[in-house]
Amino acid sequence: NASFCFPGVNGETVLVDLENAGVLVSSGSACAAGSSEPSHVLTALGIPAELATTSVRYSLGWGTTEEEVDAAVRATAEVVRRLSA
Repeated sequence: NASFCFPGVNGETVLVDLENAGVLVSSGSACAAGSSEPSHVLTALGIPAELATTSVRYSLGWGTTEEEVDAAVRATAEVVRRLSA
């Protein structure tokens, strides 16, 4: 698992746009799925709440391929670039 913050964009919007591109991610912390609150894990690490709300959590499994990771990176870059414009 890895969480990334994208300042200036809403994490939920990134999540929906990535899902539409075929990349399934989550926002917030795993133990608070469905909550609109920022991840308590990220805020406990000292990340400001307003930045933590921009976070998107990626999870990889044993079957995740390098090609899938590359596609997720490309899709993320495109979505964040578009939403930041």
